[in-house]
Amino acid sequence: MSAKLPLIQQMQDAGDNRARADLLLRCSDGVVLKYADALVCLCRHAGFEVGEVFVQCRVAAMLATRTGAGGLPGRLAMDVETLRAALAAYSAGAPEWRLDAPQPAGEPPSFGR
Repeated sequence: MSAKLPLIQQMQDAGDNRARADLLLRCSDGVVLKYADALVCLCRHAGFEVGEVFVQCRVAAMLATRTGAGGLPGRLAMDVETLRAALAAYSAGAPEWRLDAPQPAGEPPSFGR
């Protein structure tokens, strides 16, 4: 029996980045925080830049000082939600979103690599 966390094994065995996106979306905050380095490394090795940045943003959000109302600072909240929505669309079949791709004004992020 492997001593690896099942998520790590599933990320390694995933057939493609859509499967990895689905796994990342289902991770609890505790697992993301504890295994962030491994998740980032697995995403990087797979060439899954959006997944890598998603993990990093989630960790930043968990560690961020909250506003007076208990929320995340505006830009961080927007980044986490944008990346979450992008991964959800990608895992559901949309083309992958390139972080460096220009996005049309007023349009939701379009995934395309």
